[in-house]
Amino acid sequence: MEREIEKDLVKWKNSSQRMPLLLRGACQVGKSYIIEKFGNDHFKETITLDFEYQPLYKDLFSTMDPHKIL
Repeated sequence: MEREIEKDLVKWKNSSQRMPLLLRGACQVGKSYIIEKFGNDHFKETITLDFEYQPLYKDLFSTMDPHKIL
């Protein structure tokens, strides 16, 4: 089943001005699934940070400046 968000993710991937992607939303709606599927389908390597299981990673986002995050 193709989801509408997949088209948006492909547009994000193809953008020359692409910034880091932060996906937010309600619990149990398929965010992790769609991102992992998209990453596997469109990139050689991906990194998934799950703050629920790895709470220390929250400190990486004490700023919203993508250059500092990376």
